[in-house]
Amino acid sequence: MPTKEAVKTSILSTRWKNIWASIPTIDFDDDLLDAMKVDDDSHCPDVTSFMNFVERVLRLRDASNMKKFCLSYEDYAEKLFSGCSVLENLVLSDCMWMHVEDIVISISTLKSLTIDDQSFLDPFDDFNGCKIRIDAPNLTYFEYIGFLSNEILLSNVPSLVKACIHISLPCERQKIVACRAIDLLKPLQYVMSLRLSNCTIEGFEHSVNLGENDRVWLLIPICVSNCLKTVTFKNFHANDSELCFLKHVLKYARVLERMNICWSKTPLRGQKKQTKVMKELETIERSSIACVVKFS
Repeated sequence: MPTKEAVKTSILSTRWKNIWASIPTIDFDDDLLDAMKVDDDSHCPDVTSFMNFVERVLRLRDASNMKKFCLSYEDYAEKLFSGCSVLENLVLSDCMWMHVEDIVISISTLKSLTIDDQSFLDPFDDFNGCKIRIDAPNLTYFEYIGFLSNEILLSNVPSLVKACIHISLPCERQKIVACRAIDLLKPLQYVMSLRLSNCTIEGFEHSVNLGENDRVWLLIPICVSNCLKTVTFKNFHANDSELCFLKHVLKYARVLERMNICWSKTPLRGQKKQTKVMKELETIERSSIACVVKFS
């Protein structure tokens, strides 16, 4: 039963007044106060009264049997997160961090975090957003989908194993988003599995045009040279940035065993171009003699 409907049952009996608060799924929305009928005041509730209402409900119940908790009003979010002492999986979807400059999500038990904020991009706003710092020492999985209208900083994630990143770089804000994307990717250098979407890679290609002699290639992460064993590159167009990336991986990845390259469905300019690219990558000097390059 939706929480709003469950709240309405409180008027059926005095004994039922607070029973609704013990349901395992709580979905808080500011229109719940209208259903409570706690007084004769019919005006819309303000932020303070709504948050007081949320606090009263949580005090009424035993949190140990709560299966799902939703809050559609995310003020005082930092205080909320700090009180989640057993939370393991967290999804932040379509969050608008209004009137907040800096927020810390500090949850020691958190294992999986997904941030999806792709629905609230206004290309004409000031694009300041806020800084969201993640302090989760036991986090093993992280996923981000969106436009990086907020800065996401992974400040304490030593246990992170797998990450999936999908960033869209709008033409109006490419440089700002590219800088934020670099800050997001830096702490991921020790993950065992990193998935970057096509949009993420293409965005970097357009905003940061990397040549073969660009200084950025000197900053190869330790995980690439010492730990990387398998690379799968999908939707390969064989443009200069993509070729530079794969060449430098082959050059510096000392324990690389396999590189899988999947051609883009968009055909290249002739079979000769495709053959040339394949030969160029297959004959390049490699740090790992055992590495096999396979095209598909």
